[in-house]
Amino acid sequence: MFWKKKRTREEAPQVLFSHQTDDRRRAYRVTPSPEEPVILDFEGMEVAVADISAVGISLKNSLLEENTTYSAFLGLPGRGMMIECVIHVVDIDERGMAHCAFQKMDDEAVESIHRYVLERQKELLSAERNKKKERGVE
Repeated sequence: MFWKKKRTREEAPQVLFSHQTDDRRRAYRVTPSPEEPVILDFEGMEVAVADISAVGISLKNSLLEENTTYSAFLGLPGRGMMIECVIHVVDIDERGMAHCAFQKMDDEAVESIHRYVLERQKELLSAERNKKKERGVE
């Protein structure tokens, strides 16, 4: 007969693989189209967003301060409305990119951002497939 021997904590299997990343957002992010930018309107300024995900944005702006919260409006292409949001500046990197997290958003606003990110992701994947077809790579 065969019985499994109980393992002690010291005998527990070790982690074989781990994934280390600097990406703190934990959500898929997309770069808006230059022809149809995502615009953040705050404190009387309109700034184009560098990338967006369901939980945050990145943008280049020298006026933002790290660990500060701003009330803003987010304009998504083709939506015909501005989404009211609060952004919290989590980090400003050495390139001057402000990495911001969304706060205090209603469900409808979150759903609009999710939809935009999904649509943009499909556009980018389709464009990549078309490039490969043009080059003759399948």
